[in-house]
Amino acid sequence: MQKFVVLSLAVLTLTGCAARTTSNNTRPKNSELSAAQVQGVVRAHQKDAQACYEQHLQVTKKPADFVRLKAQWKVNLKGRAFDVVLAEGEGVEDSLWKCLSAKIRKWQFPKRPTGEPALVTWGWTFKYNSK
Repeated sequence: MQKFVVLSLAVLTLTGCAARTTSNNTRPKNSELSAAQVQGVVRAHQKDAQACYEQHLQVTKKPADFVRLKAQWKVNLKGRAFDVVLAEGEGVEDSLWKCLSAKIRKWQFPKRPTGEPALVTWGWTFKYNSK
């Protein structure tokens, strides 16, 4: 029986999501995507990452002891992820990345009425234990 641990790293970087100021120098309400909002969505979909890793183990003859990756994506004002890329990776095989990036594109983040797309970076570590 294969055993593994999925560790979602607390690596979260948000850029490009600062709200534009209005003429009286105040921020429009709900115009930013907060770290807490992103964290909530990613953690709610932790089973997606786990399912991708399980699928990866089924197709990989000799899995690495651990896989570490950082994904980066943008979130538009409608709350949809796009431009999902592998920013960094160690032991990441194509089957795992294709699955996880497809899942990220389906996640729904909070909608915002104004602002720029938010750039998100999130990391995962998967540890394989064959015992």
